[in-house]
Amino acid sequence: MSKRWWWLGAAIIVLLVGVGLRHDAGLYSVPVAQVTSVQNGQAQKEVDSYNNTDYQTKQTITARLLNTEQKGATVHFTNEYTQSGALDSPLKQGNQVFLTKSGSGYQFRDNKRDVVLGVLMVITLLLICLLAAKHALVIIASITANTVLFFSAIHLDLHWNGNHAWGIFTTLVVIFTIVTVLFVIGWRPVGLVIAAATLLATVGAVGLGYAVMTWTNYSGIHLQQVRYVTQSPALLFLRGNYCRFTRCGSG
Repeated sequence: MSKRWWWLGAAIIVLLVGVGLRHDAGLYSVPVAQVTSVQNGQAQKEVDSYNNTDYQTKQTITARLLNTEQKGATVHFTNEYTQSGALDSPLKQGNQVFLTKSGSGYQFRDNKRDVVLGVLMVITLLLICLLAAKHALVIIASITANTVLFFSAIHLDLHWNGNHAWGIFTTLVVIFTIVTVLFVIGWRPVGLVIAAATLLATVGAVGLGYAVMTWTNYSGIHLQQVRYVTQSPALLFLRGNYCRFTRCGSG
């Protein structure tokens, strides 16, 4: 198959996935609506306990229901978003959203992101197939396994309220490395060397970073936590880099 036909086929697949997910509201049991009109209120200044300044804006939304027995009906609800966008985002005309039925009205629940996620996933899989050729299935299997492991670790961390964060994510780093090496290289001496080098480099990088930040008392580093976070921002920062270094080293 020539590259021209390959790209044409890939474009058609992406287009079909995007169009299909854009019109899949009937598959959901929760109300789905498409925004038809947006009115923005005046931004209000907010200052948190860390003296971080943000601005919150209230939107009045008009939308059309895309499913349920009231399909086609016009509904009204509000949405509040902050300028930082840490927990929320502004709604725009054409956006599709999930709603919650509340008495005789509706409340905004969340954005409907399946189109973006679905299209990006398909593009990623197609690029892996193009670039990796015969190794594509192994790479996809490795990514899938690591994704399952990551969300399992997040679930455990939430279940234990972050009390065993270092143990959970240190174990995750080791398993990440071993799983990736086994999938990509196999159980060979060179794989063991790469896994050991990755783990040692990760421990060294995180240890050095922690030592420098502790020695300088985090000078020049601004750590900001959002409302739903109840753990130390420094711990979250180091934990995130711990996993990131491992994925870069073994990926």
